Amino acid sequence: MRRNLIALGAAGALLAVTAAGIAAPAPNAVNTYSGSCVVTKAGKMKGAVTVAITGSNLASSFLDLTGCTTPVTVVRRIARTGAQMPFNANGMQCTPSISGSTGKWRCVFQAADTPGKVTYTFTYKY
Repeated sequence: MRRNLIALGAAGALLAVTAAGIAAPAPNAVNTYSGSCVVTKAGKMKGAVTVAITGSNLASSFLDLTGCTTPVTVVRRIARTGAQMPFNANGMQCTPSISGSTGKWRCVFQAADTPGKVTYTFTYKY
């Protein structure tokens, strides 16, 4: 009888540990991100541009937006077209603030199914 109680107690402890493991959420989000990329002269830009990248509440599936591939593509698209009005580029909503021959851009990606957000900010001369 004593052996059965010990085995039952051990099984209960194992069940409690397993239940606690199941209840704990798996880490699947990055709370914040900050970085930068340099885009060499392209299109109508007069020189290289540094893109500041920030992100918050990002699901791991959106981390590809924090690398340099997407920011370089977005900046080159803006430079190639010489855009001076808001438009979408690679899923980013980009809005300029133009002063003379200088464009200050802010591009934002807002996730549809999570509170995640990625922002690119950069300035370049036309």
